[in-house]
Amino acid sequence: EPFFTTKTNAKGLGLTSAYAVIKQYGGCILVDTEKYGTTVTLYIPADDDVSNNDSEDTMVISPKGKILFIHDNEHDLNYNVNILKSMGYNVYASHTAAHSVEMLRESYSVGSPFDVVIMDLDYSDEQYNESIHALRQIDEDVTIIIASSAINKDGISTAHVIGKPYKIEDLELIIKNAVNSERMI
Repeated sequence: EPFFTTKTNAKGLGLTSAYAVIKQYGGCILVDTEKYGTTVTLYIPADDDVSNNDSEDTMVISPKGKILFIHDNEHDLNYNVNILKSMGYNVYASHTAAHSVEMLRESYSVGSPFDVVIMDLDYSDEQYNESIHALRQIDEDVTIIIASSAINKDGISTAHVIGKPYKIEDLELIIKNAVNSERMI
């Protein structure tokens, strides 16, 4: 695809061109503007065998690809939301379990429920179970994924647990199964 700038005296092709090339190779670009500047992070697959987007192995996003991601760290929340959005999911963000319960209730009441809720909070097993119970009171079929490095998997009921740090491919597999099935749990 030919790229050119529309600005007079411009020397670069810009992020649009970079995005098109990186996306072609299965990567993504994250842009994070802070008080003292902007960080542009490029993610490009390290494997030489880049999947063709038309292959059966590529995740197929169904109309049911709505994710609620809950994280108490804003930077990590934005990072994960951007990665999942770059995969084609419809992702909503929340900083607290209490706020996420309200978001789940609202989406469920208007007939547009979340398919997956991902919780990555500094919680104990008991706090996670309380949050899971509150979410299940609203939508008993929603797939819940707990991302934690210090959780007792046996202590968590009716939720998937993925250890941190996790590979995005592992998280994607759980999400893919949840989105493409009637009910995962």
